[in-house]
Parts: sequence; structure tokens; C-alpha cells
Amino acid sequence: MEKGKGQCYYQGADGKFMFTFDYIAKGEQQDSLIEKARQKADKYETNGQIYFSGSLQYAMTGDTIDALATKGRRYIVASPGQSIAISQTPLSIVLRDEAGENMLLLGINDKQYVTRTTINTLVSMIASARKKGLDCQFVVIDCLKCDEEEPYMHILDSLEQSGLCRIVAPRQRKQTLYSLCKDIAAGTARPTVLVILGEETFRELKFDESLDIDANTKPNETNGMSSADNMSFDDALAMMNMLSNPVNETDGLKDIKTVASALKYILERGPENAVHTVMQMDRMDNYYIGNENGYVGAKTIYSHFAHIILLRSGEQDVLNLRLPDEISPAALEDNAERLRAYYYNESGNRYSLLTPYVMPSIEQIDKLTR
Repeated sequence: MEKGKGQCYYQGADGKFMFTFDYIAKGEQQDSLIEKARQKADKYETNGQIYFSGSLQYAMTGDTIDALATKGRRYIVASPGQSIAISQTPLSIVLRDEAGENMLLLGINDKQYVTRTTINTLVSMIASARKKGLDCQFVVIDCLKCDEEEPYMHILDSLEQSGLCRIVAPRQRKQTLYSLCKDIAAGTARPTVLVILGEETFRELKFDESLDIDANTKPNETNGMSSADNMSFDDALAMMNMLSNPVNETDGLKDIKTVASALKYILERGPENAVHTVMQMDRMDNYYIGNENGYVGAKTIYSHFAHIILLRSGEQDVLNLRLPDEISPAALEDNAERLRAYYYNESGNRYSLLTPYVMPSIEQIDKLTR
């Protein structure tokens, strides 16, 4: 029932008006009203209210990287998206060299939205680290079983070709994890961000395979290569570090015999030694570290990840994480134009709603990482 221009009234069965609301027609009239509101806001002080469209999308820009470079001093800073707030600033996550300072990106990935958010997080860390002049290596273990034409693959290839990250070949995963463990134990680890895409399909981790690495073997016997001439510089450097740091039984390395034990050691001991892990996963039940009879508790997750990004997730995941009642990842839309995520910081028990960035082009990344 319409009662005058610009207002609608709802009349209940008892004849009483239950509520009213205002509406704005679409098209030129709507655009004109928005422009007038903007002009008025430029001239007068506002009361803090803003016009917000649920279909707004954001791309990472040079201003984003400039803003991140002012955060966290000497630490790595990441941004998965734009905060939904009046300030509309990039959401910044500082990875300090303290226990638990790792990041988990959790959500249903059937449309690659979680992967998109993880790639943007990686790009933001690389670009802001270069802007701040930080010495940090970025190591990527890609376990996703995707078509070769997926956009994120071209981005990773471009980053590796530019020397901005290293993609670990499947046969080198065990060696890479073991090398990181040894460097951490020896106190000689280079600042590192280890990014794991698709933890749920990390086969060596799922079946907790043996590392099968002997610290006394020769390089070509450990990495599976037939000749040192076929070894990349990064692989050769990793092998030299591994062999130059013999196992010290007192460091706890004697218990690191499987892939799961190695990754657990990196998650727990790495952050204090400037080695941080960013992990992408679809469901909590697929977290293979500390999984007891198919159940993963909140304590296990929070002991390893102080920072959690939640896209659309299952109800059980929300219950297992014991999130504040206001956080409802299961209700988030599965729509590229209205993609949303929550950032939850366990140590501060605070959360923020954000809009993940759109997938960047290779040209955009080149500009951001110059």
C-alpha cells in the first residue's frame, strides 16, 4: 500500500500500520539523489552514515601497499581485502615474530574464492615487504588439484619467474619442510612465509608419510635429482643449509620423522624464528595435524593460527571454532559480486567483516611489486 511519494506503509490484518520504509527508484533518479547526497557531504559535516552498495568490489592498488607498508614496522603485513567500515581501509594483518602468528584461510572452495583470497594475501605480503625493504622468502606448496587454466596458476608462475616466490615441486615437499625444521632448530632460518594451498589435498600430509631423509646423504640422493647440474639455485641453497646443520638430538628434531610432525614443528616453533605459515583449507575436519578420530578442536586450531580468515563455511566448522555469536560464515553469500569474509583474531577476540579483493592481473601485480 503506497501512501505518498517515497514511502511505503505495511498494514496488518487488524488494520493497524505495522511499519513504514522509504524507497528510492532505480535509474537516473537514484543516481541523481546519490550525487546530491555526495555533494552535501562535501560541504557539511556528516553524522557518520554512508551509502553502501553490497555489490561493491575492490582491487588491490598502490595505495593499498603504501598503507600496509606503514604497519608493523619490521614485520610482514598481509591484506586479504577491504574492511567494511566507514573508513573503508585495507584490512591489515601483522605477522609478528611470536608464537601462533600464522594465518588460516578457511572456506568452501568450489568456486576458487578461497584460493583467490589466499593469492591476494600472498601478493600483498610480497609487495609490502618489498616496499619496506624486508628480506623475506616466500615459499609456496600448491596441493590443489585444478585445471591448468586456473588464473591463480599463471599468477604463481609469474611470481616465480620474477624471483618473488618459489613454488615447491611435489617431490621436493618433504625436503623443503625438513630443511625449514633444521634451520629453525639451529636458529639460522631466513625470514620465510610458507604458503600451503589446499591443505586438504596435501597427500603426503594426509597419510603422514615418512620424511625418508638422511642428513648424511648426498644432495642428489635426497632431492631425487640425477645431477647437481639440474638443481636450481634455491634448491641447492636449501640442500646446503640442510647438510650444514646436523641434527641435534636436544632440539627435538629426533621426533620429526613424518610430514605431519615436520609441519607441526614449523607451525609451533617457526613464528618465533620469523618463519610464518599461511594455510588454505576447506573444512576443519581436514586439518590433519592434531586430528583425533575425525575431530579437530578449537584449542588445536588457535594454538597454531592466531589469524583466521573465514569465507562461506559449514555450520560444523563454526561450532568447532567456538566463534562469537555475531560471526556467521555459513550465511555468507557464494557470489563473486557480493563476496564477503570474516577476519577473526583469537588473541584479541575481535573480528571484522571484509570484502576480499578481486583476482589481480599479472600486469597489476607487476606494478604493485616494483
